[in-house]
Amino acid sequence: MKVSPEVEKALTQAGGRNFYGKPNYRFAWSGQETQLISNGKSYEHFRVCAEDCWLLMKWEGPEFWGSEEEWNANNIELPSGLYTAGPYPRQGRYRVVRTLKKAVIKGDVMEFEYPAPDLVFVREMFPLIRDFLDLTTEEKSKLLFTREEEAKAKLAHDFGASRENYRGIATAKQVQDRTEAIERFLHDPVRVKQALELTKRRPI
Repeated sequence: MKVSPEVEKALTQAGGRNFYGKPNYRFAWSGQETQLISNGKSYEHFRVCAEDCWLLMKWEGPEFWGSEEEWNANNIELPSGLYTAGPYPRQGRYRVVRTLKKAVIKGDVMEFEYPAPDLVFVREMFPLIRDFLDLTTEEKSKLLFTREEEAKAKLAHDFGASRENYRGIATAKQVQDRTEAIERFLHDPVRVKQALELTKRRPI
């Protein structure tokens, strides 16, 4: 499965190219995207995503994966001498940064749909993803902290508003109950007469 040339071109223009001239970002169908991984006896191509869906891939240079010495030390398998995550990516490699799917409600059941990449995604969603990924780890932490605090503030505001709404509803209900009680009283001649007699007996 392939993305339309128009969408590919728009993504490359928005994401730029690396120093090898390849796109920094590209779309891939999960069933066709694999990485060379050790199976314990040899290297084999494994899917990078088990779901059947479109992926947004980002190219990362060798420095992203650490030094070759660190890679080898962390991935070595003995006694085969193979590396769990495959050979060190000296020319960098692509990684999955997003699966393209959306939740939809059908009846009472939530299901996922897997739309194909389009220009709307590239123009509206991709810049947000790209700009977030371009942040440093510290900047990402600050941004996520800020969003979390804003979410907490909104939750507190909504909770407070719901309490005020509830109090308003409760007050209205109390007024209605009191009004109905007065109307029942006025429709009872005996109780009205008794109340008037009690009023006359009170000393001035």
